[in-house]
Amino acid sequence: MSIDIDDDIPTATESWGDYWREMRDSFQVYRWTISELVAHESWPHIRRMFGFLCAMTAISALQPWTGSYIVNGLVTHNASMLRFGLATLGMCLMGKLLANRYRCAEREIVLGENMGRIDVRTTELFLGKSLGQHLHEGDTLSAANVERGRSSVILVQNLLLFDGLQVLLELTLCYMCLWFISVEASIVMSALLVIHVLWMFFFNANINRVCVPIERGFRAMNRYRADRWQHVERVKACGMEVHETRAVATKFRGLIGPDRDFWIWVNDRALWRGMGNYVALAVVTVYGSWKVWNGLWEVGILFPLFTWTGFMVENLWRVSFIEQQLNWNAPSVRSMKRALTLQSTVEDGNVELPASPDGVHVRFENVECSYPDQDGNAAPVLSGITLDIPPHAKVALLGRSGSGKTTLMRLLLRARDPAKGRVLVNGIDLRRLRLASWLKHVGYIAQQPQVFDGTVRDNLLYGTNPGDWPDDALWGLMRRLRVDFGNRLSSGLDTRVGRGGLRLSGGQAQRLMIGAAVARKPWFMAIDEATSSLDSSTERDVQRGLEQALDGAVGALTVTHRLSTVRDTHDLFVVLRSAAEVQPGETQIEAVGHSFEELYAASPTFRELADDQGIIMRTTHSSTLTAISPV
Repeated sequence: MSIDIDDDIPTATESWGDYWREMRDSFQVYRWTISELVAHESWPHIRRMFGFLCAMTAISALQPWTGSYIVNGLVTHNASMLRFGLATLGMCLMGKLLANRYRCAEREIVLGENMGRIDVRTTELFLGKSLGQHLHEGDTLSAANVERGRSSVILVQNLLLFDGLQVLLELTLCYMCLWFISVEASIVMSALLVIHVLWMFFFNANINRVCVPIERGFRAMNRYRADRWQHVERVKACGMEVHETRAVATKFRGLIGPDRDFWIWVNDRALWRGMGNYVALAVVTVYGSWKVWNGLWEVGILFPLFTWTGFMVENLWRVSFIEQQLNWNAPSVRSMKRALTLQSTVEDGNVELPASPDGVHVRFENVECSYPDQDGNAAPVLSGITLDIPPHAKVALLGRSGSGKTTLMRLLLRARDPAKGRVLVNGIDLRRLRLASWLKHVGYIAQQPQVFDGTVRDNLLYGTNPGDWPDDALWGLMRRLRVDFGNRLSSGLDTRVGRGGLRLSGGQAQRLMIGAAVARKPWFMAIDEATSSLDSSTERDVQRGLEQALDGAVGALTVTHRLSTVRDTHDLFVVLRSAAEVQPGETQIEAVGHSFEELYAASPTFRELADDQGIIMRTTHSSTLTAISPV
C-alpha cells in the first residue's frame, strides 16, 4: 500500500533564489516563535540572563589575558607579575562561576515560563478557530500538526535564546580581542569566517535539496504507522500484521539509504572545512611563534592568541550545528505556524443573549451555504432555507445523505456563517451575539460520543457549574436519562472511562453524552445522528434517554437518518432535498409536517426514506401540511 507524502513540507529548493526566499520565510518563522510563543513574564529574566551571559563571556575572554601574565612572570621570574596573573585568574574563575550560577537560574525560569506559554498560547490559538475550520481544514488545522511543531518550537527557542546567544557573544568577543593583539591574525580569522559562511550556504542549500524530500517521506511513514496502530483492531481482524510490518520496513529502507548517503557525503566535505580550521590555526601559530622568536612579542602573548583563535574555531563549528538544527526543525514549526495563524472565519459578536424565560425562538432566514469542490468552485449545500423553530418546539431534519442537514444544524452552533441570509436567536442575528453567551444554553450531542479521558463526573459536568450538581442530583439525572453502566461503574461517579470512553460500550458512551448535554440545563438541544452507529437494542436504550432529555421546556433541532428515532419525540418534521435539485428562486425545503403521515402523502423524498426503512403509516387524519415559502 502506498504512503501519501506530506504536502505541508515545502518542496526542495532548486536555485539560490529559492534558497534565499526560504531563508526569509524561515526567519519569519523563527521570529514568530519568539514574538508569539515566548512568555511576557520571561523577558525580564531573559534580559537578566543576557546580562549574566555577557559578564560570563567577558570574563572567559579576559581569562587568557591573565594567563599571559602568568607565563611572562614565569619566563622573566617576575614575582609581582606572576602574583597579579594568579590573582586575576582566580577572580576570573570565581566571577565566571557566580555569573554562570545566576545565568542558569534565570535560564530555568525562562524555560518554565516559555513551556507554559507554548501550551497556553497554542491551545488558545487552536481553539480560537471556528468549528467549521476544524471540521473542513483538518489537513492544515490538525492536532497532529500542532503537536509535531511543539517539540520543534521548544528546540528552536532554546537554540535562539540560549545556545545561539552564547555562541554569538563568544565569537564576537574573541574576534574583537584578536584585533587588539594582531591585525594579521585577525585577517586570517576573518578569511576563515568568510569561508565558513560560504560553506554554510553550500551545505544548507544541499540539505534543502536532498533532505526535504526525505523528511517528507519520513513524516508520511510516521503518519502511516500511527494510523495502523490507532486502527489495530482492523489490522488484526484482517490478519495484516506481517504485511504492515514489512510495509513499514520497506519504506524505512527506501528512505534511510539516501539519508545515510547524504550525511556521509556531508561528513566527507566537512573534513575539508575542518582542514581549513587547522590551516588557519597553523598560520596563526606560526605567525605568533615567529613574532616571539624575533623578539617582537613576549612569549605570554601566545596564550591569549591561541586561546581566542581556538574559541573562534570551536564556535564556528557550533554556529554551523545550530543553523543546521534550525533548518531541520523549520518545517514542523512552519506547519504549526500555518495552522495556528489561520484567520478565523467567525468573528465573535459583542451582544449578550438576554435571559429568555419563554424559551428560545430560532429562525433561519433565506439561508444559503456552499463548500468548495475538488476544483475549488463553490458547490451549494444549502439554498433558500427559511425555517422557524418556535420556543420549546422539537424539530427533526430529514432527508437523504448530502442534503445539508448537518450543515444547517451547525450553522446554529456558528460553525461557520451562511454565505447569504441570517440565523436569528430570539430575533438577534447570531453574528452579533457573543457566541459563548448562546452556546452555554445549548446542549449538543454529536454523532460520535465526545468522551474525555477522565471520570464519569468529569464528563457529566464539563461546561457546567459543578456547584449546581451535587452527587445526589447527578445520580438522579442518570436514573432519569437511563444512563446505566452496570457493573462498569465500579467507583461510582469517580469511575474512569478511559480515553475516548474506551471502557464504555457505544451505547453507554452516547448516553453519557446525553447526560452531559442535559446537565448544562440547556434552553435548546442540537442533536446530530445520535444513534446512527448503534445496534437496534442499544438504540432503544439511547432513545429512551433522548426522550427524557427532550421532555419539558426545551427546544431542539435533530438531524437523523433513522426516522423511528424522532417519530414520537418531535412535533415538527422538515424534509430537505439536495441543493443541486433546487432551481433559482426555490427553497430547498421539500415539505414540513407535524406527522409522518402528512409527509408521506406530500414528500417523495420522505416516502422513499420511509419505504426503505419499513416505516408503517398510522391511521390517516386530516392533513395539516405546512407549505414553505420565504417569510
